[in-house]
Amino acid sequence: IYMSGSASLVSNIQAVITNDVTVLFPVLLIFITFLLWYLYRKISSVGIAYSVVFSSILLMLGVQGILGFSFNIISSICSQILLTVALADIIHLLSHIKFAEEKGATKREALESSVFNNFYPTFLTSFTTAIGFATFSTAKAIPIAELGIVVSFGVICAWISTYFFAAPVLVLLTSKNKKSRVSVAPKSNLD
Repeated sequence: IYMSGSASLVSNIQAVITNDVTVLFPVLLIFITFLLWYLYRKISSVGIAYSVVFSSILLMLGVQGILGFSFNIISSICSQILLTVALADIIHLLSHIKFAEEKGATKREALESSVFNNFYPTFLTSFTTAIGFATFSTAKAIPIAELGIVVSFGVICAWISTYFFAAPVLVLLTSKNKKSRVSVAPKSNLD
């Protein structure tokens, strides 16, 4: 017996989406956790990275629901797309902090240098990425148009979460006892 028709197709698509959400996404998160731990060796860095990622994804999915957009095979990849962009933003911030600390800066100096050096470049990247996804809204295929609107909102939320949530949390976590051995003066990326 063979099944065919739109009911069978919809059922198979729902099974694929369920498999992606319940199997592949957790595997991806486990891999990223190990990678973040390997790179930074701090549970706080892993926690802050995930707080940026999950807050951005939750805001994006909330907007998707508020706007009444359907959850389909196209929109099921929104979380994976946003995971990548949000991680890129926070990894830029954390990597510069680690680099500056290795050069002898205090945690606070490293954070200030990281924010100063990464603020505009990551803003421009996030802004142009959001514009790129927003252009999907002109597509005649409704699921692709919805994906563009939702992901463009999520990309902006990821950038805002990185600099207006993660950076202040990092300030709170910094110790003010260490003195700088080497000055890591902020440099403009526009020079």
